[in-house]
Amino acid sequence: MGEEEERITVAPMLLFRLREMLIDYFEALASGIVSTDFYRREIAGISVGRINASSWSPSRVVVVDGGSNVVSMNAGFLGVCSAVAVVFEGNRVSGRIIGEPELVPDSPRDLVVFEVLDQVMCVLDKLREAKVFETALRALEEFDPELLVIDGPLMPYGALAKMPTGTLYEKHAFTRYKRSVLRLLGEAEARGVSVIGFVKRPRSAFLHHEGVIDEKIYDHMFLTGVLSVGEYCPCPPRRIPVSEELIHDREVLELAGRTGLSYTFARFTEATAPYRIDFGPLEAGYEDILSYLYSNRTREGIPYHVMKADEETKISRKLMRELYEDALHAYIKRVLGGAGGRVSSIVPALLRYGEW
Repeated sequence: MGEEEERITVAPMLLFRLREMLIDYFEALASGIVSTDFYRREIAGISVGRINASSWSPSRVVVVDGGSNVVSMNAGFLGVCSAVAVVFEGNRVSGRIIGEPELVPDSPRDLVVFEVLDQVMCVLDKLREAKVFETALRALEEFDPELLVIDGPLMPYGALAKMPTGTLYEKHAFTRYKRSVLRLLGEAEARGVSVIGFVKRPRSAFLHHEGVIDEKIYDHMFLTGVLSVGEYCPCPPRRIPVSEELIHDREVLELAGRTGLSYTFARFTEATAPYRIDFGPLEAGYEDILSYLYSNRTREGIPYHVMKADEETKISRKLMRELYEDALHAYIKRVLGGAGGRVSSIVPALLRYGEW
């Protein structure tokens, strides 16, 4: 039986006004971001490169991705996250490592610690990234790939930049993240394994912060007006900027400085904005890696191996709802089927009114 469709009962005039406002906003967005001023071939201090065909093809590739979501129950916010490493030999999946799922908070008594959604997300984002790098390290040691791809940034500023809640949960998650990223990059360099991050949804403004462009605009939006399909910029990749303007937390700033990462943006299809590729330790040349990613792109421009790992890991809102409902029904059956089962025992696990 298919998912029941949501009935829309909002006042028609409200919907009409919202629709008109959105159309006007989209027009302003296009004229403000993808304006003719941005369609130029020369950018101060950096060059545009062309992805050329290469014979390099890694015999074994590992792609690691993480997923997370939150359930809003009567008793409080419950976060869940996990990570999966998928091993490829050619286009064939030859192995997997499943990172053990974790709950935030792990004790029901601590649900009261997280009064608002942002507080649990601060922990969940850091914990998810920690699990990604921990799982990647396991895959590196077990499968010894030529290329290790993190589905996401090698330095996830977004996950680390949120204001800390000051809870032990967040401090522990951040400590795990710092330890895991440094261990992974160090072990990869020692083993001669190339490590990259493929960022599908970049939210960086590196070019502006470096003074390359005057406009305060996301890099991938600016470069949409610069790059043609099969091109990349900067050429060669530039070091990811590390400054107090970008990173306000001292520990994150120190960590970013120690990793020495570089980046570029590549345009894989006309219908999508450029994706960002972060480079860690490299054994292969960056040109060969870009060529490999480009030659394995799907219709959406995402390399096949990255898309496959994303499908196996993504904890979507719909999937989380189905998992929650299945677990809840099993719990209700257990409670009501036992001697002395009370309906009040179910109330804490029920969703808050209006959620989903």
